[in-house]
Amino acid sequence: MVTGDHPTTAHAIAKSLNIITGKTQAELDALNEKPGPEGVYSIVVHGTELNTFTEADWKRVLAHKEIVFARTMP
Repeated sequence: MVTGDHPTTAHAIAKSLNIITGKTQAELDALNEKPGPEGVYSIVVHGTELNTFTEADWKRVLAHKEIVFARTMP
């Protein structure tokens, strides 16, 4: 999902539409939980981060099955 919404709003919308079905690393950190055996497969990325992405950053993000890009600009 790609949206101009704030990451928190984008995350909530994505969850309500079942675009994100698992917990993100940020949610796990906030709850002081560890990822399950399947790992973390959901991520929300702030659009401003994209300007400084390296190839390694793209590989890390694209390894997730459920991806939301928030606060993006055309």
